Amino acid sequence: MDISIKLGQANDIDKLEQLYNDLNDYLAKAVNYPGAKGYMIL
Repeated sequence: MDISIKLGQANDIDKLEQLYNDLNDYLAKAVNYPGAKGYMIL
């Protein structure tokens, strides 16, 4: 598996927000091993 991590650009904000929200929704419904609280860290 190849993983590519790229710096987000201003035009990616909507996609990054949706990814963040989807991840938090999943962690809220499933077993939450890391203990994520679903809040944004600035």
